[in-house]
Amino acid sequence: MTAADPSVAPVDDAQPRGRQWTTVLAIGALLATSLLPLGAVIQGMDWWLTAIGAIAAVLVPAGIVRSVGGRSWVGTLVGGGVWLLGLVIVYAPGSAILGVIPTPETISAFRDLAVEAGRSLYVQSVPVEPITALQFLLAVGLGAIAVLADVVGMSLRSPALTGVLAIGMLVPPSIFTGSIDLVAYAIVAVVFLVVLRFDGRRPAVAAGSSSARSAALMVGAAAVAVTVVAATLVPTFSTRSLIEPDGESAFGSGVSELADLGRDLQRPGNTPHLQYQTTSTSAQYLRLLTLDRFEGTQWTSSGEHATAAQADGERLTVPGLDGEIAREEATANVEITGLVGDLLPVPFPSVAVDGLSGQWQWDTEGLTLSSPTATVEDQEYSVTSLVIEPTADQLRNAPAEYPDDVTPFLDLPDEVPDTLQSVFDEVTAGTANGYDAAYAIQQFFRTEFRYSVSTPVQDGYDGDGFDAIADFLEERSGYCVHFASAMAILTRMAGIPSRVSLGYLPGDRVGSDDDGFVAYRVGSDDLHAWPELYFAGVGWVPFEPTPGRGVVPSYALQTSEAPDEDDVPDGSATRTPSATPTPSASTDPDASSAGSARDVSAAQTTAVGSVLLVLVLLLVLSPGAIRLMRRRRRWAAATIGSTVLPVWDDLVDSVADLGYPLGEADSERDLASRLEGILRDDVTAREALGRLLASTEAERYAGPGARTDEGMIVARRDDAVRVVGALGQVASRSRRARAAIAPASVLSPMLGARARPVQAHRDT
Repeated sequence: MTAADPSVAPVDDAQPRGRQWTTVLAIGALLATSLLPLGAVIQGMDWWLTAIGAIAAVLVPAGIVRSVGGRSWVGTLVGGGVWLLGLVIVYAPGSAILGVIPTPETISAFRDLAVEAGRSLYVQSVPVEPITALQFLLAVGLGAIAVLADVVGMSLRSPALTGVLAIGMLVPPSIFTGSIDLVAYAIVAVVFLVVLRFDGRRPAVAAGSSSARSAALMVGAAAVAVTVVAATLVPTFSTRSLIEPDGESAFGSGVSELADLGRDLQRPGNTPHLQYQTTSTSAQYLRLLTLDRFEGTQWTSSGEHATAAQADGERLTVPGLDGEIAREEATANVEITGLVGDLLPVPFPSVAVDGLSGQWQWDTEGLTLSSPTATVEDQEYSVTSLVIEPTADQLRNAPAEYPDDVTPFLDLPDEVPDTLQSVFDEVTAGTANGYDAAYAIQQFFRTEFRYSVSTPVQDGYDGDGFDAIADFLEERSGYCVHFASAMAILTRMAGIPSRVSLGYLPGDRVGSDDDGFVAYRVGSDDLHAWPELYFAGVGWVPFEPTPGRGVVPSYALQTSEAPDEDDVPDGSATRTPSATPTPSASTDPDASSAGSARDVSAAQTTAVGSVLLVLVLLLVLSPGAIRLMRRRRRWAAATIGSTVLPVWDDLVDSVADLGYPLGEADSERDLASRLEGILRDDVTAREALGRLLASTEAERYAGPGARTDEGMIVARRDDAVRVVGALGQVASRSRRARAAIAPASVLSPMLGARARPVQAHRDT
């Protein structure tokens, strides 16, 4: 009899078909449920079809091949092939022969999709829009994971190790959202226990015993515990997020909502988002969204403004602007180079947009543009806007009476924190009108505070609600979110309607042409938030309270009473676009704060990645380590107890680890007889097996008190090592690898109960 003989075939190819499908379905369910936390990272539900399709494309064909008698590795190969073929058919049919057979152009198409997906991931915030490139990336990643799960769970017959893959899929979404979805983790834990219960290696495992079920429960609990511990090591996690997940972002359209803007500002590097050429002689901010509702915890968009369909050639009026205010009309030609989402960046106030693809809608109050169906990605369009140039006196003399549709912009919660009230009283003391109060508040922030994206995160007040702003006013350090929110709140307290705008700084000036157009380049470093205040007869005008960022408007730089030099905001603190293309940070006096924050963020990311890698490696290597420790313990017990039985027990486990079958009713002699058939060409190993069998039987059936001297035990240990080494030489390389990394005797304790008669066995 040889190793190729059916009677000694390894168990991975002798598994009943029904149990194979049970294991396949359990593994597929584990992978699918591990995707649940991605629901907070990816918008909508369509991506689920892509995810499930990629997993099924691998596991189902592989299962069919095994059902008709194919080898396990052939099933994995077929499953992987079907998955790759599906990628070609769905994502790059134009590059393939007959839409199916891949060509070198297919590889190029895949590469372009991967690059586009990477760019989209970098510029989008959570939850991301599942554009085609991202769905391709999802299909590639999940297909590869499914192939690995099939290899580990079916070919190597170690379904328990697919729990490592589940951990790898559960943790990353928590990194992006800052929350742990405990419900999803619990569901995955239950499904993982099902995987362990329906481990197809032997019927007894499926049927279960108390010891097998206990072991499975411990493995599942350990895996979930490791996952939760790993996730809590992610920076910015809080106790609250562990109990109550933060949920999806309300913004999620290429940049973060106001409360999450710091996460974008802390990203390393300056990713290009857009470029534009403008006829304006003044630097213009580009707006995406206005936040007008404040209920104490955060600024949000009420969504209650009138809308109008955008159409080329149609022009809007600017709310609140009368004919006495000086203005300059400007044209900007914008090209989106690295931004996705449904919010269009335009100067304020824009009155007309031409050249857009898709259907877009104006917010007629905020003069912003959004689309329910189109995206800004790769858009090129022309914007007509007005540069409003009121004087300080015009703002100072504006009446404190507002239209009915503007009065909601004065709303504040009834209870204002004492810190805000005391700061308001101090800063606005002596001011006689709304403009002077607004100027004093802006001056207070620009002269007595410093810009930092790291301090709010480190000190735990990174937000835009009352509590966060109160801490910000005490610490006097923050970034644009805190300055914009704080000024908008304080000016509402002064009786001035206000809102917070989110968008981009003017960017870096990169050149000009003979037609009067000045070119600018805008990137992720230019993301910004600022307050806008309403003055009757003028309408909405921006202020700039953030020191070291942005451009202070001319009407907010001086008063009609020619203030002292010390009262004028330091010109060096403004961000004036340079004449040459230099990085944004180079013109920021406080850019080192942002840079250090990015360094901290990068270091934290590296540390977290290292911790997760170590945890995964420990989980992967733990079964093999447990097996080695068990062998050492048995050999020590054999020497101390003067018994050879632990040596035989270890041999039985080694047989199971190498994938050789163990019968339900095997005695020592039954097993030895089969092993002799496998070792028929190795006389030395067969003789060693005979000596070990003889010593085991002599001691086991000699009755209580039988002992074996130490020299005999050492000799029998050497015999066992010789037999196991010979069995390993006969086994395939994959079975030897499985024995070292995923020993069956550890992962399926029931296997170790065979060939050990209960009535005479000594528990070691």
